[in-house]
Amino acid sequence: MILSKQGSLDNFCGIYSIVNEVSYLYIKKLETKNLFLRLINQYHQKYNITDLINYGMTNVEMDNLIIDVLQQGYYYQHYPIRITMPYRNTSNLTTPQLFS
Repeated sequence: MILSKQGSLDNFCGIYSIVNEVSYLYIKKLETKNLFLRLINQYHQKYNITDLINYGMTNVEMDNLIIDVLQQGYYYQHYPIRITMPYRNTSNLTTPQLFS
């Protein structure tokens, strides 16, 4: 018998990564279930939840979810996190250039 692992059935790894990020930064202060449900609800408002379950989320969907949930409103006020993407508009960046 092969046991299932998180992500092998529901493709919620993107949602879990956001919850884990905030949980790590705000140890014991965050209601993880509430954030998880808020992220799922926000995703469902913009995108097809069935696609999330079947295929996971794209980086654009994740960016939008972070902006919509973490960078405004309740979570921004109570759990402020500054997320930047310094290499977003850089093309042809190699790993050696990144770490030099």
